[in-house]
Amino acid sequence: MEHSPEQIARLRKLIHEHLEKNKVFDTVKEMLEKEAISEALAQERIIETLGNQGVLREVLNQIDDLPDTQPLDNAKKYLLLKLQYGKAFIDYIDNQDSSLQLQVHFSFLQQRYSSRKVQASSEPVFDDNFLLNISPSDTVVDFATLVKLQAPIHMVVTIENGKNKEIIATKNIEWRMMLTAPSLSFPLELTGCGTKSKISIGVLYLQIDIMPRAKRADFISDRLVNEQISLEKKYEREMAHSFFEYSNEWWKDYKQIRSGFDKRLVKIYAESEDGTYKPVSSLVQPLKTNRLLDSPLQSARFVSLIPFERNENPGGTRNEVWYNMHSFLTKGRGDCEEHALLLAGLLLGFGLNVYVCLGSSGDGPHAWVVSLGQNIVFWESLTGQRIPVDDPRVHRFYRKVGCVFNHKSFYGNIQVDDIVANTCWDLQNESMWKSMAPEILSGLIGTSKLLPLLPPLSSPQTEELRVENELKKLIFAYRERMDMLSHWDEDLSYLLSPALVNYELDRIGNVTFGSEEFQQSIKSYVPEGHTFKAFPTQFSHLKVNDMMSSICKNSVALDILQTRGDTVRFALRVKIIPYPENVNAVWVMLAVRYRSVV
Repeated sequence: MEHSPEQIARLRKLIHEHLEKNKVFDTVKEMLEKEAISEALAQERIIETLGNQGVLREVLNQIDDLPDTQPLDNAKKYLLLKLQYGKAFIDYIDNQDSSLQLQVHFSFLQQRYSSRKVQASSEPVFDDNFLLNISPSDTVVDFATLVKLQAPIHMVVTIENGKNKEIIATKNIEWRMMLTAPSLSFPLELTGCGTKSKISIGVLYLQIDIMPRAKRADFISDRLVNEQISLEKKYEREMAHSFFEYSNEWWKDYKQIRSGFDKRLVKIYAESEDGTYKPVSSLVQPLKTNRLLDSPLQSARFVSLIPFERNENPGGTRNEVWYNMHSFLTKGRGDCEEHALLLAGLLLGFGLNVYVCLGSSGDGPHAWVVSLGQNIVFWESLTGQRIPVDDPRVHRFYRKVGCVFNHKSFYGNIQVDDIVANTCWDLQNESMWKSMAPEILSGLIGTSKLLPLLPPLSSPQTEELRVENELKKLIFAYRERMDMLSHWDEDLSYLLSPALVNYELDRIGNVTFGSEEFQQSIKSYVPEGHTFKAFPTQFSHLKVNDMMSSICKNSVALDILQTRGDTVRFALRVKIIPYPENVNAVWVMLAVRYRSVV
């Protein structure tokens, strides 16, 4: 099979971007300036040099990993989505900052793609292509079957300044009109999220082609596509109206049970990113991660490493918008509700009987997860901690609980006392919990069950060395300002590795291995009469300057950095445990051994 012209163009662009990103052009230029070689030998020498430096291998490895460079399977159907350019992005009309960049992200069935980053402007040019497989299985499907595939392309537009990434717009793209014609070009007006959902952000121009080229007889009529979409929208409206009437009566009954119940933290609807209100039970679905996460405990650790950020409106008031999971993962940080929804979905995917809890903690409104079974356990999505219901620490973490829900059930707490530590968790007890009818909830149109996670960092060792070297330079500069030398003990640094692995195991499952062996190896290595001090810490980012700032704020770390004595030798070890979505547990241990001088 041959590659399409669009794939070849995309492949050329990716190779060019890789060479430019890794400064390969500079390497070639420098080589040609140093060596006086003829034009006939230039190409051969360049290929030989790039091969010796491993550049060609890196390029080929990246090409092998690209899903849209594989030959097309003629038995399947694809959408070639062309992201062309934008207009009327008036917020960036005078932008001269090259670090302020726009990027567009797509999620469709089990596929996710991101465009290249371009400088923010009023008319950004993306010129990017994405190949989306629309065949739901390996079997041959016709267009009359594909028209029933109710799965829009979810698009997220972000702005990034090199430090933070913000979502400025999201959109669902209805692609099924492509089943009526081989190619379709259209503008897509973007509006903001949440409180800005009525404000225009800009317009993106896209083109979608059917691949491989279909025969004229394969296409279906506009009428058939419009009828199918109309039927789906009618069903959604009917179900939404039915649930609204049912939930309204349910809420009236709930408030009448006891005085003050109207003040309890019972949330039936949540505002979504597009400004509409959706039943909370429709926002959680069982999620499977295709081998990227191997256990519920690992899933909890992954979710906890995604930075927490309170969603706030201008002025500091709390923003109650609950973002789509694709949007949440694209942004890379979010509020407690998004963390709890993601964790609940992952745990449901592993077959656990879990519910999202809405209530309060000492800091105000809060969301977490509870698993019910032989043991009742609270899962704190912001920290990864698991707390048994009878643990004395429960009252420190959680104050009150108003309701619990998952994709099949919704229960309101009707107990006299809604303090979490005093709550009965028998959801089937109708004198303790008021349930919603499962048949009503089952008709709700929920979120996608097919959200794929992006694979973890492929070469953490390279990043470990980079972070270590940059931290050493910062430590050297810090001590130099205090007229102190810095000498490094690489053998001692190596001995720190087992401890860092143990720290991550402890965070995942509250278990450690090899602590005695680690202590024994340090004791055997450090010379008699020397003092050994160490400071371990963990980050969820790879920003070395921020790491150093954090280290310098700790009194134990400062004591190490300012060590004076005889034969002062420092040790530093960085261990990166990669998780999906470019989420990393970055463990750093700074240590020193020295002989005290009195």
